[in-house]
Amino acid sequence: MRKNFLKVGITTILEFVRKIVICVSSHILKIDLLLIPT
Repeated sequence: MRKNFLKVGITTILEFVRKIVICVSSHILKIDLLLIPT
């Protein structure tokens, strides 16, 4: 029971972290694209 809960918790945290990383990196990429003169 406890191991299962731990697994679910870690999976949820990893999913959450991945979403944050994707959001932040896309935000940084947008800023980079705006700063670079075309």
